[in-house]
Amino acid sequence: MMAFSVKEDNPVRNMLMLVALVCGLLAQSDTCCAAETAAGTQSASVATAPAIQNPEMNLQFDNTLPANFRGGNPDSTEVHVLEDQPYKRQEHTLLYEESPQAMGAPAGATFEGPPTINWTTDQVGADGSVQTIANDNNNKATSESEFPEPGQYRVGNSGARQVSGGGGGASTATGSEGQVASSNTGTEGAAGTTGSGADAANGQRVTSTQTTGVICHDVTSPNVWAVFQETAGNTQSALDETALLQKLSEQLLAGKGQFDPAAPVSDALKGTSMLAISEFPVNKKPAEKTAAVAVKGPLFSEVGKDEAKVVGTVGMKVLDAETQTRLTEVGATDTLKGIFVRRNVPFIVAAMATDNGDKCATAAGASCKIETNDGTEVDKDGSSYMFRVPNYPRAEYADQPEYVFVMEGADKDGNKTVVRLPLYVVNTQMAVEGGRNE
Repeated sequence: MMAFSVKEDNPVRNMLMLVALVCGLLAQSDTCCAAETAAGTQSASVATAPAIQNPEMNLQFDNTLPANFRGGNPDSTEVHVLEDQPYKRQEHTLLYEESPQAMGAPAGATFEGPPTINWTTDQVGADGSVQTIANDNNNKATSESEFPEPGQYRVGNSGARQVSGGGGGASTATGSEGQVASSNTGTEGAAGTTGSGADAANGQRVTSTQTTGVICHDVTSPNVWAVFQETAGNTQSALDETALLQKLSEQLLAGKGQFDPAAPVSDALKGTSMLAISEFPVNKKPAEKTAAVAVKGPLFSEVGKDEAKVVGTVGMKVLDAETQTRLTEVGATDTLKGIFVRRNVPFIVAAMATDNGDKCATAAGASCKIETNDGTEVDKDGSSYMFRVPNYPRAEYADQPEYVFVMEGADKDGNKTVVRLPLYVVNTQMAVEGGRNE
C-alpha cells in the first residue's frame, strides 16, 4: 500500500497527495477484478472434453445359411457356410465411415486418414487348439474368404483410426476399455482403448475389434475304394477279408483319399484289382465338385489285361436341397464297362471310405455286395464269391443272370458315394496267365 504523511506547513501539497492515493487504490481494485475474471475464463476453457467411444462392429456375410442349418443352434448366432464357397465379409462400423461425429466426436473433428484394418481367420481343431490360417492387413472393410475344409473357424476384424480437431484447450481423453458385443456371434469382442493420454484437440486414436464364429459344413461325397483279390492258386499269400481291409485302409490313408493308379501299392496289395472314387480336383466350389473314377488291375478288362488308368470323372449332385448334401453315382461307361471275374475262381472284395470332414485322416468300412439285377443279393461261398457259369458275352449267355457290384459309402453329414457296376463272369484267363479266351 502507498505511504502517506501529512505536512502541516503545506496544505495544498497534502491535498494533492491524498487525491493521488485514492486514485491508485481504485486502479488496483479494477486490475484485481479483471484478473479474477480472466482466471475464471481460463479455468472453463480447460474443462475435460468427452472421450470418443469405441464404435460397435457388425460383421456380416453374404449368402450365409440359416442359423438352424443342419441342426445349428439359433441362439448361438454362429455363421453357417459351405466348404469351398467364396463368401464376402463386410464390416459395418462407424469407424470406417466418412465422419467421426456419429461416434460422439465434437463438431469440427475429422479423421486424419483412412483406417488401419486387419482380417484374421483361425481354424479351431477338434481338441480346441487354434491355428491361424490367414492374417491379412489389407485396410479394407470388405474381404472375400473361402473355407477349404469343413470345421469350426473364427473370423476376426480389427480397425484403428486417428481423430483430430474439434476440441478446446488441453483436455485429456483417456477413454475406457469396454466390451463390444458382436451381433453375429453372441460372444464378446474386446474393444480397444480410446487413445489414453491424447487430447481431443490434438488427436485421439479409436480402435475396435470383433470375432465371429463360423461353422463350415461338408458338402463333398466321401472317397470310396474297393479291392478285389482272387484266391485261386495264391492261397499262401492271399489275405483274409479282415487283413485285406486293413491293408486297403493303410493305402487309402497314405494317399489321403486320393488314388493315383500309376503309383505303386503295398506288397500286400500287389496282384489285386482296385477301384477308387476320389474327389478330384479337390476343393472346387460346391456346384462344380467332381469325383475321379480310377482302376488298377486285370479285373476291369474283358480279356484280363492289366489296367491302370483314370476312366473318367463324375459330377457330384445335390442329394438334399435343404441340407445341401452331395451324391456321387458311378455306373458303367464306354471306358468302364464293368468288372470281369473268372468262372471257378474264388475272390474276396473289401471296401473302405474316407470322410472329407476330418481331412481324410480316418477310414471306415463301406458296404459292398453283389446282387442280381432284380435286387437279390448273391450269397458267398464260404468267405468268398465264386461263379461257376459264365454270363458274358451277354449275347451268348442271355439265359444267365445279370450281376451288379454295389458299393456305398456315406459320411457323418449325409454325403454319399454309390457305385453300381455290372459284374460279368467270363471264361478269360488273366493276361499274366496267357491272355487267351477259352
